[in-house]
Amino acid sequence: MTLCGREKPRGTIKATKALRQLAAEEYDLNWKIQYSVHRVSPAIAGDMLAAFRNELEPALRKLGVKPSEDRTYLSEHLLGVPTWQPAPNWSQMLDGDWKSATLDLSLYPNMEVNKVRKMLYLKFKAWASTVRGILASRGYWADASCPITGYCMFGPPTSTTYNELESLTHMLGFQYIPIGCCGIVVHPTWGRAAYPVSFLTLAPLEELQAAIREASAAAAERVPDVRVITEARELVDGDSCI
Repeated sequence: MTLCGREKPRGTIKATKALRQLAAEEYDLNWKIQYSVHRVSPAIAGDMLAAFRNELEPALRKLGVKPSEDRTYLSEHLLGVPTWQPAPNWSQMLDGDWKSATLDLSLYPNMEVNKVRKMLYLKFKAWASTVRGILASRGYWADASCPITGYCMFGPPTSTTYNELESLTHMLGFQYIPIGCCGIVVHPTWGRAAYPVSFLTLAPLEELQAAIREASAAAAERVPDVRVITEARELVDGDSCI
């Protein structure tokens, strides 16, 4: 997946990951999504606040956090959840195969890549919406980045885009390949055949993990049906930037 952002020294990124990772990578067999949990670093807490400000600031006020303490609080309590999905080719996806990492998503322009990206986006959105709803019912703020718009996925957007490349490299320490002003984050196992998106929450780790388990149990009812969406003509040429 092609993402835009600023380059960071590799050694600094790896050290940050080692210090701030709270839960190692897990693979949800029901959603076919890999995720890990990290406490965000002070270096990116400010960027996250700017991108999610419209809902995040009110949530912080409810917690009694003073505006002057926002960044410090976020660097201590905001959880970042980088997610990854393997990218099958289109024929595999039509056969119900969400687990194969076959298609290089850096190929562009390419209609097959475009359609597969859209389906992976829709599956992530369904997962994130489910987890977010569970957390909201328990009083915790959560949102996700939107690969289509560059803004927040669920809350009202601000004028600031979310720097997915910088956030992923800070949290994970994965390699990326520069392409102009952007880059392709390379998954250590799936390479370029992987689709990353970040989820964020102020919930404690145990509450987040419980919500993810609950969402996993609901996957059968919520994973998008590829054939239904294809027949509804929801896969369009304009989705090329996801």
